[in-house]
Amino acid sequence: MRWWAPRDRATTSRALGAVCLVGASISVLMAVFDHSVLGPGGAGARIVLVSQLVVVACGAVLLRVGAHAPAPLPLLVTVLLVGVTLVANLNTHDVSFAAQLFLLLPPLLTAALLPRGAFWTVAALVTVMDAVLLLLVAGGGGLGRDLLPFAAVACGLGAYLNVGVEREQEQVAQLRELADRDPLTGLLSRGVLTAAFAVRPCPPGALLLVDLDHLKRLNDTRGHAAGDAALRAAGEAVRAVAGPADLAVRLGGDEFALFLAGGDADDAVVAGEAVGRRVVEAGLAVSVGCAVSRREDTLTSLSRRADEALYRAKAGGRGRVVGPADDRRRAVPAAVPR
Repeated sequence: MRWWAPRDRATTSRALGAVCLVGASISVLMAVFDHSVLGPGGAGARIVLVSQLVVVACGAVLLRVGAHAPAPLPLLVTVLLVGVTLVANLNTHDVSFAAQLFLLLPPLLTAALLPRGAFWTVAALVTVMDAVLLLLVAGGGGLGRDLLPFAAVACGLGAYLNVGVEREQEQVAQLRELADRDPLTGLLSRGVLTAAFAVRPCPPGALLLVDLDHLKRLNDTRGHAAGDAALRAAGEAVRAVAGPADLAVRLGGDEFALFLAGGDADDAVVAGEAVGRRVVEAGLAVSVGCAVSRREDTLTSLSRRADEALYRAKAGGRGRVVGPADDRRRAVPAAVPR
């Protein structure tokens, strides 16, 4: 991940957009009700008003584009916030610590939403801007007294927040990986397949339901260790056939699923036969049922058709692939474990 790219683009865009929209809108309203904006000496106030309107526009854009925001945009908007805050403080000639606190918002936002490199960039920038503010407005008076505590808070608190968020996200990623993977075979879990079909219309492609034949007999005669080895071998066969955009899933027990993204009926049958040949090399056999998705399908309706094809494969003697919406049975060279 690039040093300036958000960890979660959608969350970052929404959070930063909300801060910009709400905070700058309040500043705009305060400026509008300030009569000095319209007076002959209100040029500085008008500059602040225009800059705040730019921030409002940026906030609206971030909320609008969400996860589709260009990766550099959140960092650029954060830098803009630093500039707008500096302009406002210069025009009000306010160097109080309360006024400087507004400069703390960008680094803290960056610490919570962006990677470490982006945070330190913004923290260094606001520290320099605070020094510029103290030099231009106060002539350097109180530079050491105000700047050091400001830098300590901006860098220290921000770094603590940034490290904590990174650790939390690493833990979340580890938990998500555990939830998304079957621990025995390493294939994706059923929940990943369910999530893939949560969109409308139904994703185009073909679904294969793969059943490892005679697993119970294998468990009873050779023990569950042999059964687990058979499941791993079948899972490896399904994974080997899956392409980069396909979903190789263990549904549970002796059942697997393979969704071929964009696949048609012929692709499904060819993939099913390829799985069958691979498991034969391990001394096993599978029955495979296939179905091709339709726009109106849900995972339930698509699985029902694939399951019907799987039933026909088993009824035909197992070790077979039955293609979508037909009653033909293609025999796969089958080895039944003894």
